[in-house]
Amino acid sequence: MFLEKLCKKHPDLYSIIEQRAKNIISSKAQEPVVERLNLTSARKFLTTMSKKKISRLAIVGSPTIIEVMFRAELFSSFDVPFIVATNGDGVPSIFGKTWEMIPVRSPENFSKFPETEIDAALVLDTKAVPPTWSKEKLAYLNIIPPCGLPFSVPDSLKENYEQFTQAFIQDLQVRLHRLGRSENIILFTGIYTYFNFNRLSIVLRKHGYKTIFMSLNPSNQFHKKKHYDLIIHANGDLNLFYMVINAFPFLAVHYQGWLNLHAFAAVASLSTTSKFIIEFNDMAHMLFSPEEHDCIFGNGIATEENRATTFLFEHSDHVVFNYAQGSGEKLLCNCTITPPYEHFHSYPLPEFFKSEPPESSAPYRIAFAGTLSPSYFPDPPFGDVKLMDLAHTLTDQGMEFHIFLNPYQANQAQGIFWDYQYFAARTPGFKIYSGCGPEELSQKLASMHFGSMLYQFPPNFSINPEHLTYIMPTKFFSYVEAGLPVLVSDRFTALAALVKEHGIGLVISQNEIPVLSTKLTQTDHKALRNNVIVFRKEFNLHRLIQKLEKVYGFMKLDSIK
Repeated sequence: MFLEKLCKKHPDLYSIIEQRAKNIISSKAQEPVVERLNLTSARKFLTTMSKKKISRLAIVGSPTIIEVMFRAELFSSFDVPFIVATNGDGVPSIFGKTWEMIPVRSPENFSKFPETEIDAALVLDTKAVPPTWSKEKLAYLNIIPPCGLPFSVPDSLKENYEQFTQAFIQDLQVRLHRLGRSENIILFTGIYTYFNFNRLSIVLRKHGYKTIFMSLNPSNQFHKKKHYDLIIHANGDLNLFYMVINAFPFLAVHYQGWLNLHAFAAVASLSTTSKFIIEFNDMAHMLFSPEEHDCIFGNGIATEENRATTFLFEHSDHVVFNYAQGSGEKLLCNCTITPPYEHFHSYPLPEFFKSEPPESSAPYRIAFAGTLSPSYFPDPPFGDVKLMDLAHTLTDQGMEFHIFLNPYQANQAQGIFWDYQYFAARTPGFKIYSGCGPEELSQKLASMHFGSMLYQFPPNFSINPEHLTYIMPTKFFSYVEAGLPVLVSDRFTALAALVKEHGIGLVISQNEIPVLSTKLTQTDHKALRNNVIVFRKEFNLHRLIQKLEKVYGFMKLDSIK
């Protein structure tokens, strides 16, 4: 496979992504690919059975794939005496000749339907093969093994898989041809991606570029078709993901890095002949000491991350940092090859601007939009984004506190944030919402008074001070898009300086949070909002996109590649 060939020269990278892929790629994401492979294999087997005049057939597999096969009319020429439908654990239930479900506790109970009633069996669940069935007792027994994309495609499916990937690339070639010159196309991608890609794509398309977004997992559903010329779904197939990056001469591949997953980006940098731009957000170098990193994520992860990011520094055509000015120099100071780099942030987009002031001045409504840590996470690395104490502190002062979850956490809200849900049910001034994309978020935030970057840091807080010094988070610009002044903790040095310089909010010390309500009543909220309107007009994405266009326009750097 393409991925295997790609990583032969870098087995250390291959080893990392092989290990991590099991945790980041959902089996649900892979269903369309696996389903197609199963259908192809089944169709070949059934064609052979039909030619041999075999008519009595048993089917074993999950209800989902069996239904798909029936809809595809694969069994129209066969007498199907019974179906064995299995759940995810391979526990079978028999659908007999009357098509009523007959539950069985174990495969041994298949004796009701002995193999003498059938001539052939098509098996799609290897865990549910009846022990009495065998190639000796059945004329034809076809077992389609599970397909563990992308690292363990069974030999029996490899030919089908190669045909599938070739057809996928050929179809994509036709679709790209309709967009025009590939040298004018920017591919946005990553294992996970922030929603700033939506903003970038909207502006770049107005500047004459074509944009494509490629997702690996369905969790990127908030990257909507209307924001791009084309959206490609790799359906959890990492091999196909890298094949697409490799197959076409894009103007640039803009790859979103992700903490602990930079090895996947390193492989992407090897797979393309297009300009490769890596964008870094949270970085291990800034966040934790190596010892703390390993304590949180597992032994050896810090070393792997350091190796992957260094590889990216030395093999990318351009590096984009979301951290504030000055961070790039610190992060690149130990590199043997220093790539060109740019500091570029999630600047507000005029198309998402909201300007309507809140209907009433009291009680003050404070919004937090972003990632939340469950209360059971350890305090040293995660105490800043455990906001239950802050919620109590603000609502006890008569203010409202509204949390808008990161969309990636939305489906987990009921399970891991139950204490927040409970507090919301008991406290009228506290609300927690599922996440949404940036356009919808701006609309929802517009009715608030302030956007919050307030944190109550625990005494044993273990995040590196440099991270707080240089961080320039997306939520800040989301608040500005919605017209909200910002409340920012004074430990965010660069951000606090920006807020003070432009008068777009208040810088708050940890000691001031318990008396924040009093401080806000002494503040000219209307003046702060007016300053936000001026600030976002000056620092909007349309005005600043040229910095990124220059990045896309650089010639490939052979010395780095």
